[in-house]
Amino acid sequence: MFQAGSRSRRVGTFMMLEDEAAFEARLAPVVAELGGWETHDQRARTSTPHDSLPDAMRGNGLQAFLRLRGEDGGPLIQYLRSTTTGGSASMRPGRLAWTWFPDDHADPVRQDFTTLADAVWTALRAVTSPHVTTADGRRGYRIGPAAKAWILAHPDRRLHDGVPLVLTEASR
Repeated sequence: MFQAGSRSRRVGTFMMLEDEAAFEARLAPVVAELGGWETHDQRARTSTPHDSLPDAMRGNGLQAFLRLRGEDGGPLIQYLRSTTTGGSASMRPGRLAWTWFPDDHADPVRQDFTTLADAVWTALRAVTSPHVTTADGRRGYRIGPAAKAWILAHPDRRLHDGVPLVLTEASR
């Protein structure tokens, strides 16, 4: 039984293309069963379905949404891509997030979205590690192996706002 109110989860991510592909591979069986990726055009107020996260990223380049199949008004999971800026001198973290109100949906949607959200979180934990902190102490990021290699190869790389990234010893 769900309690009243919203449910949400949000995590900052550092993932390169290879990390996204690993995330998609882990998640693909559940997505094939329950949902689908889509991108949105806010100006035209339309959405475009995609076969996979990499396909959605080719279509939009920055963000994609995972939705339960057949639930146009249902809850969404947002994937916002990490980006490199300034000739790859810095990185802007991405995000994986959702907020939804279980009371607004029928039991089958609640159950399926819970299954989908749990699978997304499990896949993210499987392909990333939590061992990144910014030099000013910000935590709560997950980092993929390709992004970790990118940072280790160039320790002068920084966040988009100029703060250095620091990998903890457990991630080295």
